[in-house]
Amino acid sequence: MARKAAALLVAMLVAAVLLAGCSKNAAGNQGNNSITDNNNITNNNEENNFSGQEPAPPTTEDELVAWTENSKGMFLAQSRELDGKQYFLVTYGAKESNGYEVEITGAEVLEDRVRVQVMFHEPADDMIVQETETYPYVLDSIDATGLPVEFVAEGAETYVPQLLDLDYLRPIAAGSAGIKVFYPAPGDLVERRFSVEGVANVFEGNFLYQLTDSKNRVIVSGYSTAAMGDWKRFLLHCDIDSNLQIERDLQLMLYTESAVDGSVQDKLVIDLTLAGEQSAQAAEKGEER
Repeated sequence: MARKAAALLVAMLVAAVLLAGCSKNAAGNQGNNSITDNNNITNNNEENNFSGQEPAPPTTEDELVAWTENSKGMFLAQSRELDGKQYFLVTYGAKESNGYEVEITGAEVLEDRVRVQVMFHEPADDMIVQETETYPYVLDSIDATGLPVEFVAEGAETYVPQLLDLDYLRPIAAGSAGIKVFYPAPGDLVERRFSVEGVANVFEGNFLYQLTDSKNRVIVSGYSTAAMGDWKRFLLHCDIDSNLQIERDLQLMLYTESAVDGSVQDKLVIDLTLAGEQSAQAAEKGEER
């Protein structure tokens, strides 16, 4: 009897241990399933948040802020129509002190145009100014007319530059004092045929350009007509010979030359990368090794 009792006790202990192990594994499996389910829920939520949702279009206020910020460094008058309003933006450019101001004193709708009067102020001789960079500007509006705008300068300025062949200033990617480029931007990939668009206000209304590679070889060069006194749109077309073996790193330079000594002025340099040339250059480097 004692042996049977002992054997029965051992069997009961073994069964208890096995049952405990099964319960532990079951609980562990349930925990893992819960974690997996939670991850799936999280991933699904992230996909729902980021898929198929387009960013909200910019508001009129957003457009006006971006337009002003893009233009503030230039001495320029321009207009555009947004949401039933005709906006006038006059920027005085960068100034080295306070005391400069610009204001619109009148807007007269004529039969064939809108005549906008702009008053410019500069520091008076007896004014104590602070040496700080400022960007004076004025933004005003009337009901949209669909008419072109004539800006008339008064006060400290007798003329305010305007845009030619362009409704309003596009976002500037790079620029010098007299040449502003909309595209390409520094670091852009370009094909063997690409265009360059911008505005220029330079002496005698002409500027030069050249495209070189990292070995300083001139690949494309020429000149373009812009404007003097106003900012005129230009559009260049660079065409690289398909048979020409060149380096992938390119440099586009736009500039003017002084009529007095031939020195380079209004220089603007944009670094570019030629697309589709990696394999050829890698092969050349392999041969050199």
